Amino acid sequence: MDQMKLTGQSRIDAQQAFRHGRQADFDLTKELEQFRHVTQGRAELSQMFLEIQIQTALSDGELHANEKQILSIIANKLGMASQLDALLARWQAEFSHHQSPQGNKMPLTDAYVMLGLADSASDQDIKRAYRKLMNEHHPDKLVAKGLPEEMMALAKTKAQDIQAAYECIKTSRGMR
Repeated sequence: MDQMKLTGQSRIDAQQAFRHGRQADFDLTKELEQFRHVTQGRAELSQMFLEIQIQTALSDGELHANEKQILSIIANKLGMASQLDALLARWQAEFSHHQSPQGNKMPLTDAYVMLGLADSASDQDIKRAYRKLMNEHHPDKLVAKGLPEEMMALAKTKAQDIQAAYECIKTSRGMR
């Protein structure tokens, strides 16, 4: 809630939704169907929602089995099951980067994971992956697609992490 800069009624609503989601009678499937209906199946909003759930699951630095199971259900219901493992790997690399005592220096292995690539990827593949991820996560593009203002801080951080990963790889390879 702090990262999304939620204040006032928005913060109260988010806290109530969180408490509601923790109740034993919470129907995740029903809520996800309603979410898909409200967002009209827009992939970028579904992905952002799933990424927020991943970020929440990783907030303590670990992904517990029950959290992975819930994320799998969410990904399946949103039609993103095939993307879940890659998204998890990227978010775990980002979390590791932000928790690192090395400051802003990103480990090269994390940079490749964040771009969804192996270290054997060609320079062209690296540029292509970078452009694709920036296209998906750039705050200006997301606003134009209807991303709520409250989520812009997350989008900005994500775009900065993608940029940092790309710069780390470029530097290590001597790319222009």
